Amino acid sequence: YFSTLPYEAMRQRLEEGGIPVRYSYHAGLYLCNYILYYALHLAATSNPGMLAGFVHVPMLPEEGIKGMPLETTARALFFCTEEIAKAVNPAERESKKNKAEN
Repeated sequence: YFSTLPYEAMRQRLEEGGIPVRYSYHAGLYLCNYILYYALHLAATSNPGMLAGFVHVPMLPEEGIKGMPLETTARALFFCTEEIAKAVNPAERESKKNKAEN
């Protein structure tokens, strides 16, 4: 299985917002990996066409050396959620695009 989230749109949105981002093809070794593949399996077998994937968020600065402030993480998740919503509802995406062009 492969993720069906709109990762390229999410990456672009994060970069436009000045938030560091990088791709990874590895969800982790235990719980993260299980959650990803279980979600992908359910999407493929129970609800074809459903978006499924996984997004790792960095630790907070007080938790690790290369942490990201909570406010930045929250903004990043908001951007990602908006891009997922656009992928789920293409009519909404077109509506916003048309408003921006006028």
